[in-house]
This record gives sequence, C-alpha cells and structure tokens, in this order.
Amino acid sequence: WRQMVTGDGCPTLVHPTHGEPCHDTRGAWAEANQLHVFGCDLPRRLLRGERIRLLEVGSAPGWNIAAACALASSLPGSLEVTALERSPEALAAAFELGSDRSWRGGAPSGAPAALDRAHAALKEASKLPSGGWVNVGGEVRVRLWMQPAASMLSELDPGERFDAVFLDSFSPGVEPEAWEPDFLFALGGRVAPEG
Repeated sequence: WRQMVTGDGCPTLVHPTHGEPCHDTRGAWAEANQLHVFGCDLPRRLLRGERIRLLEVGSAPGWNIAAACALASSLPGSLEVTALERSPEALAAAFELGSDRSWRGGAPSGAPAALDRAHAALKEASKLPSGGWVNVGGEVRVRLWMQPAASMLSELDPGERFDAVFLDSFSPGVEPEAWEPDFLFALGGRVAPEG
C-alpha cells in the first residue's frame, strides 16, 4: 500500500497490486462527505434525532467513518457504525497514513482530527473480538469485523438491519466479488425498510 494525496489535500491509499486508489483522486474527504454521508441523507436524519445504524463495506483508509462520526458528534441523533475490512494490511497502512503529519496543513479544517478519532476507534475495536463496540464520543460508536463482508453478513443476527450502507469497494474490474448479484442481494437484505 502506498499513500497518495488527493485534490482536497487529504491522503488515500493505493492498492499494492492493481494500483487503484481507495478514494477519488479529486478528494478523499470530499468523496466521503458528498458520496457517502450526504448521499445517504445522514445530516437530515441525524438532525431529526434518529438512531442511524451504518454498515461500511471496505473501511480502510477510514475517511468515510471519519466523516460520518464527525457529523454525528455535532447533531442530536446517534450513530452506530459496523465497519468491515478484510485486509489487516490495508488497515495497518491506514493507521500509518493517519500518523503521517506531512499532509495535515493542506487538508480541509477538521478533517485530520476526524480521521484521528476514527483511527483511534478502529484501533481499539481491532483489539476486541469481532463485533465489540467502541465509544467514539457522545452517541457515536464503532465496531469492526476483520473478514470478508459476505462471511460477516452470515454471522450477524439474522434480524439485524442497517439504515445506510457505504459500499466502498474497489471497482468491479479489480474486485468483482463485491459487485456480484448474490452479494448485493444479501447486502440489500440487511437494509432496514426506511434505509
């Protein structure tokens, strides 16, 4: 895994084999907020005081969790993030990315601190048995499953549903299993009726 600074000054990771970056090269923080957080209507729902259960498939380098948790910590609702990451190497590289101080001066205000909080929660969660909750602060908590999403979905309580899903896998050309109809059907079966 190598680091790459994106257009908004925030770094992302580049896959060591196929060379695809984890985020849009125009901006990792911007993508996390625009595509995922606002794309799933989290601001409005959290502002109304809702309890949001979020599933993220592909959690390294941590920007999506950082953006969701930063937003939730400033609004009346609550957020429970179930993070899935199958690659311990990607997660370790994400933590190195966060500890690198060279990019922080060029990043949007609040982004480095949000990533620090997300990484701290993921590090703590990685020391717990899969599915153990870590409090990020206030009404925000995170749990981490270090395994492929398909097998993790089968281990969850059959009745557990999510209000939003961040499917942040690599493109279908390099990670086709994340886009298989059977997997997408199983993932869709975990979305709550209003999700």
